[in-house]
Amino acid sequence: MFFIKKKTAQKQDFSFISINQIFNLTKGQKVIFKDNTFEFEITFLNVIRDTRCPKSANCMKPGEAVVELEILKGDKKDIVHLVNSKINASFDYEYKHLEEFFDIDSYRLKFLDLDPYPEKEFNDISKTKYTAQFKIEKAQK
Repeated sequence: MFFIKKKTAQKQDFSFISINQIFNLTKGQKVIFKDNTFEFEITFLNVIRDTRCPKSANCMKPGEAVVELEILKGDKKDIVHLVNSKINASFDYEYKHLEEFFDIDSYRLKFLDLDPYPEKEFNDISKTKYTAQFKIEKAQK
């Protein structure tokens, strides 16, 4: 009796991105940036903070969104926190040192946006429901 084992296609849990491409990530999702000689991975780990002023509220300060990413380049791993607005973060002592971007050699990863935007005064968005938007471009030296 012979048994034939059927190979099933494994689902790819990442996608490839290129320079100047805007891309979205949800929690746990990974992308790989690759050019001719350079490669790194970006994984969206978590939303650390979302204090953005809800659409229906009048706030004294605009608030900010802070995301946590893992950047893997070869065997070097960085855990990075990025803020959606450096100006807004400057109002908060704990987050004023954060940037909207992270430089990886000659490339710059920019944090563009976080969706959904809070609607109500008490943010009830599950941290697993967020989608963060990024872009990779040449770093400005």
